[in-house]
Amino acid sequence: TDRFARAVHRDLLDDQGDAVCKGCGRTESEVQYWPEMGPAEKRSTWRRITAEGTAWRFNRYAERARETQRSNAGNS
Repeated sequence: TDRFARAVHRDLLDDQGDAVCKGCGRTESEVQYWPEMGPAEKRSTWRRITAEGTAWRFNRYAERARETQRSNAGNS
């Protein structure tokens, strides 16, 4: 799966022309070395991505949470 993930990220990075994948928020080097990174390095990477708040994966979750809150508020 790592090879597949790197291929997907390489395509996203190439298509976007960016140094950071808009999908997951990781840099090209973070994607490449992810399997070799230790737990502390991975946590640090996810903290940075979460703080930046620009990756699609986090934006999509936030959108779903807001939709759920609105739906629940409407059913009260």
